[in-house]
Amino acid sequence: VGGLIIGVAMHKMTMGQAAKVYTLLSIGDGLVAQIPSLLIALTAGIVTTRVSSDRKDANLGKEISSQLLREPRAVILAAIAVLGIGFFKGFPLWSFALVALFLGTTGVALWRRKKKENIRAAAAGAQGTIETDIEGHALVKGGGEDFALTLPVILEVGKNISEMIKKGKGKGTLNLVEELIPKMRQALYQDLGIRFPGVHVRTDSPLLEHDEYVILLNEVPVTRGKIPEGRLLTNELEENLRRYSLPYMTYKNASGLPSLWVEERYKEIMEKAGIKYWSPLEVVILHLSYFFRQNGQEFLGIQEVRSMLEFMERSFPDLIKEVTRLVPLQKLTEIFRRLVQEQISIKDLRTTFE
Repeated sequence: VGGLIIGVAMHKMTMGQAAKVYTLLSIGDGLVAQIPSLLIALTAGIVTTRVSSDRKDANLGKEISSQLLREPRAVILAAIAVLGIGFFKGFPLWSFALVALFLGTTGVALWRRKKKENIRAAAAGAQGTIETDIEGHALVKGGGEDFALTLPVILEVGKNISEMIKKGKGKGTLNLVEELIPKMRQALYQDLGIRFPGVHVRTDSPLLEHDEYVILLNEVPVTRGKIPEGRLLTNELEENLRRYSLPYMTYKNASGLPSLWVEERYKEIMEKAGIKYWSPLEVVILHLSYFFRQNGQEFLGIQEVRSMLEFMERSFPDLIKEVTRLVPLQKLTEIFRRLVQEQISIKDLRTTFE
């Protein structure tokens, strides 16, 4: 009432004009009065729920800024949203446009910096002595100590085999990491039904002889082998090799059986004679395949079986519900491990569960 009287008596307004101005001013004053309480509630929530960082130089300001600016796309989307708000009726477009310009420039700068860091990290990884086709084995940092998940499979090779792997990155040659190992894993999945993990390759090992390699399971050496330099493996009969006057040497393979190795310079003669042979990198793949088949049960645990159940549940919910009701997860894992140990494929999961 007081506002209406002041508007009519002192500012010579009509009753309608006084009511309109009074309404706008009272609502605006109420909104402005809520800003301090909003900021207080926001800061109290941040301080109360804050989890302290392990870094010694960390403080609240650094943590907030690093979290807000960590993802460039969020900053760019915020710029678009602010610009859109500026087009609403009654809002100052230029003020919002300046804020949107600042946020957009910051987001683009952060995106470019992040892209450069990713390129730099990829280049640094390419120059190292460890190559891999598996992801996700990052350090898990704890209070004052560093812990790392053990790598499931590691192939460690000597100098001669390392040179073959590096030469295999050229065009027209066999690439161990990007070509042979993925194909081997896919073939094993089609045969046994297990998604085997990737293989970490460590080159130029100082602990091995030049022509030696070792396969580690959970970072524990399990089997090793040697590849004579400049020779190809063949499974041909010795009589046939002598018939074509091909000199060879006998060498025990990974399973302890004798294997025949022919010098690489006789490669064309072997091709013309139809004699099957394997290059050094293909021999490594054969050994890896044999290793996976002999130790398949080691890669099938409770977590892997649970993933199978979740995958099958999308298509056969009733079947999985009945299986989990009758058979505990631990028992089901043991059954799968025994099947794989007997070289029985579990790829047809529906039939297996039924």
